[in-house]
Amino acid sequence: MAGEQLIWLMVGLLLLALLFHWRKQNIIELGLAGAGWLALTFFIGWRWQLSGHPPVFGIFENSLAGAWFLITTYFLNRFSPLLAIAALLLSYGWWFNRLPVPLTISERSWWVDVHAFFAWLGFTAFWSAWVLAWSKAEKRSQPRWRRSLLNYLNLAFFAWTAMLATGMWYQHLLFGSWWRWDFIEVVSLLVWLTNAWTLHYLHFQSEFPLIGLWLVRIIPLLLLVAFFGLFLLLITGSFHVFDLQFMR
Repeated sequence: MAGEQLIWLMVGLLLLALLFHWRKQNIIELGLAGAGWLALTFFIGWRWQLSGHPPVFGIFENSLAGAWFLITTYFLNRFSPLLAIAALLLSYGWWFNRLPVPLTISERSWWVDVHAFFAWLGFTAFWSAWVLAWSKAEKRSQPRWRRSLLNYLNLAFFAWTAMLATGMWYQHLLFGSWWRWDFIEVVSLLVWLTNAWTLHYLHFQSEFPLIGLWLVRIIPLLLLVAFFGLFLLLITGSFHVFDLQFMR
């Protein structure tokens, strides 16, 4: 589809925005990032009209949704690494099946959309915390840094809890069970438990331990496993993974 070539235009705009960020030309950086965001928003809307559903199906659509949330969050916190992550997601997703696929009857539910919304909200909050976790040591000693990290992890905890709850409820409606030992569900539960442990330290300990810092850095890597199947290409038993075939 010709419209899919817009993906590479978006990637180029995001990379140029990063270049001008490095050169400290903030106005140009914002303009390029804004152009990339507008192009992505247009493409998602166009594809939504074709497929009849928001971007909730398959790795390609996951990359669109993830990149949109990351770029939107960039305009709120100005964390430039989010643009790099968005560009990587778009580039990665392009290699998977890009054909619009209508949802099956069981997938045509607003519960699926709500579940996906909270998943992406948590995804973006975790990546924002990840950026903060790589701050320099002198910045990490400031109370403002601790408050910002706490805010993002609290948001991630709320969103991830809502994502798990809506997923369990819809699974109960479909299959009559609240939990399956699906690989994606297990990884998502590990993310939730890790975040809960990290929040415990932030709330009740005066000093944030180094292991907690590394856990904040590791969580987004678990998310990449859960959302994009980086290590799931040989796994076919998960009903969360829809398209494991690369486009040749």
